[in-house]
Amino acid sequence: MKYFRTLGHAMRESWTRTSKDAQEYWEQASHTVQDSVCGAPTHLVNYFSDSARFYRKNLNSLRQELASGFTISVLQIPESVAFSFVAGVDPIIGLRATVFMALVCGALGARPGMVSGAAGAMAVILAELSASGGKWSDRPKDEVERLVFMTMIITGAIQCGIGMLGLSRLSKLIPFTAMIGFMNGLAIIILISQLDAFKECPGQEYEVCAREGTLKWRSLADGETWMVIVETIIAAVTVTVFPRWKSVHRYVPAALVALVLVTAFEHGINRPLIDLPTRTVKETANVEGKFITPGIPSLPDDTPWTDIV
Repeated sequence: MKYFRTLGHAMRESWTRTSKDAQEYWEQASHTVQDSVCGAPTHLVNYFSDSARFYRKNLNSLRQELASGFTISVLQIPESVAFSFVAGVDPIIGLRATVFMALVCGALGARPGMVSGAAGAMAVILAELSASGGKWSDRPKDEVERLVFMTMIITGAIQCGIGMLGLSRLSKLIPFTAMIGFMNGLAIIILISQLDAFKECPGQEYEVCAREGTLKWRSLADGETWMVIVETIIAAVTVTVFPRWKSVHRYVPAALVALVLVTAFEHGINRPLIDLPTRTVKETANVEGKFITPGIPSLPDDTPWTDIV
């Protein structure tokens, strides 16, 4: 009984402290929002002028950030397509989400390790709803997309509310082992999504099989399978060995060098000479499209709010 009394007292103190901190944080956030809205034009001009002065004095930082930004923007395309297949939505939706998230994080300020693109964790959760065999798989395609949009809007609203109320401090209660388990699980998801490079869709377009989950493993007797392995080894060796060349690596990311080497090998040597072409992004999915007008999606009368929430 003494243990439970002590535990109850500790929980009451924690709740009181959290409520007080949340109230103070909310007041500070309100003042910050008001100042930001009223002084937005001035802050924007100062931001660009300060950035221009900084990069004028630090050209190396400008080169590094331009190279990193170009590398990430290119490598995000296949990753977004892969996570879109996992979530059961069109690849163009994953690309749009990546673009808007990157713009928002870049404009409002990000932090190291912040997710600013299509995330495997969200894709796995959405797969239970929108992918083949999910709860919404019997609904029309456009209706599923609108439900996914509403799910993401509510998710973002909840995250903003958590941040404005200062409830992010409660994340300290999450055990370190749980965070390690989550990161390991996410790494496994990313690895599994990359294994689709070793799969094919006989007799149909790759996008169709990827959406239905009917991809087949390539045969080891197929030369294209070994070409995928060779290009994978080239990329892995490059990102491992190139950082040792510190005089150049400080200016050029290893991932960008691997991207250029593998692309040059594929289109300069493999396709014209060896004739064992590997699948490109264009051959994987149709990523052509345009930006849509932001707004609240129209929902059907039988909207499954329980599943969304």
